[in-house]
Amino acid sequence: MSSAIASSIGISRPGGVLIKQIFPGGPADQGGLMVGDVIRRVNAREVNDPRGLSYRIAISPIGEIAELDVFRGKERLTLSIPLSPPPEVPPRNVTDIGGTSPVAVTRVANLSPALAEELGLDIMSRAQGVIILDVERDSFAARIRLKPGDVFVNINGHVIVRIADIRGAVEGTREWVITFKRGNQELKIAVRG
Repeated sequence: MSSAIASSIGISRPGGVLIKQIFPGGPADQGGLMVGDVIRRVNAREVNDPRGLSYRIAISPIGEIAELDVFRGKERLTLSIPLSPPPEVPPRNVTDIGGTSPVAVTRVANLSPALAEELGLDIMSRAQGVIILDVERDSFAARIRLKPGDVFVNINGHVIVRIADIRGAVEGTREWVITFKRGNQELKIAVRG
């Protein structure tokens, strides 16, 4: 947390991790953590950045309780957060997409916090959608430069949340507008088949 952010939320010195998003139903949500809270310590150990927070949580055993020192506005709280693995909701359902659309010959999966963590992705920014796991060389998808790690957002006006959404979005047309996330960017391509 920068000095400017600390000052704007009433904390005298920078340090800690500002919570921007909470996964609904996850351990942080169950433990009472809220968007806007600032985590300063985990189990009495200071954390100054997201990497430090991740480390402190990672070295704590699953099934234990993490004690977090948190600033909420000007109030200082201690929250008990149950440590559990990230949920695999929805199930990944790894699927090979066939057909003649631009997404054919790709292996995809429903993205969940568990899969995002397994793939080393930022869990909160990639908590849902359909992620490309593999693209067959020389396929339509490879020619339009889709890559493993891309997350489908929208195809032909259909919001893509699960694999089943892709099938309905690509059938019966020879033109596609595909919106996907790559890293922190949202990209859009228009393709004719």
